[in-house]
Amino acid sequence: MQRDDDPTDPTVSLEQRMLEAERRAREIAENAQEEAEAAREEAVRAREEAERAHRLETLARERLQVLVEAGVAMAASLETRSVLAAATGAAARRVCDYSVAFVVDRDGRVEAAVGAHHDPARFGMVERMANAHLPEPEDPDSIVAEVLKTGQAALIPNLSLEQMERMMAPGEQLELARSLGLASVIAVPLAARGRTLGVLVLVRDDPSTPFAEEDLSLAGMLAARAGLAVDNARLYAEREYVGACCHRSCRRSTGWRSPRATSPPRRGRRSAAISTTSSRPRPSVGSPSSATWSARGRRPRR
Repeated sequence: MQRDDDPTDPTVSLEQRMLEAERRAREIAENAQEEAEAAREEAVRAREEAERAHRLETLARERLQVLVEAGVAMAASLETRSVLAAATGAAARRVCDYSVAFVVDRDGRVEAAVGAHHDPARFGMVERMANAHLPEPEDPDSIVAEVLKTGQAALIPNLSLEQMERMMAPGEQLELARSLGLASVIAVPLAARGRTLGVLVLVRDDPSTPFAEEDLSLAGMLAARAGLAVDNARLYAEREYVGACCHRSCRRSTGWRSPRATSPPRRGRRSAAISTTSSRPRPSVGSPSSATWSARGRRPRR
């Protein structure tokens, strides 16, 4: 028994067959459109993944370049200021707009600051701003004091105007900070052998490019290398100082003086003999002493 809507039934009209074919064609088109949309979305995801992989590769290459560049520069010197200048210079060229490194003394108080800017004409402005008022350990608004106290890195992606005014001392420092720009800040400790030797600060002056977590990670790796280099420079300076003190103490206690400074140069036997011979008057030809000298100095001819 056949159904009324069976297309093989000769009683079914041509119009019904055409409607059924149209419905099937529409379903096929919709399925094709869905598959095309899915393929397009997959292509977009693949392109995004490729772009993300490219960004990560570029970022990794830049990180490695920063660390290598800073490491080579810091290894070339055993002077603390040169080491800090190498670290801040590498950061300013590759990671941020300008950077400042603060170092502390044995009592944990900030004693000096070294800065660098990606624009060489602004190097002086950065150091003037940093040294206009060195951070105090008790200052609750100082990010440097916070890092020195906790030993942990700090990130402020978007620094407000009010925060900047609280962070900077009124007067020259605040005016220079406004001129340089202070939109995003990273502060990481310079540490070695369980001691915090200072703080490395990275700054971006454009609010549209704030620091992110990957920047904080890179700053931490750079600060770790800088901390070891500063520690080596201080150890070398202490060893040189102790050696010089021991040398001076030894000279004072023994009364020893350098032979080169107290005694004239000694002549050898050969030079003394030549000097004695040359100072002796040479006999004249034909005198008796001349014959004796000739007989002693030469063998008679046969």
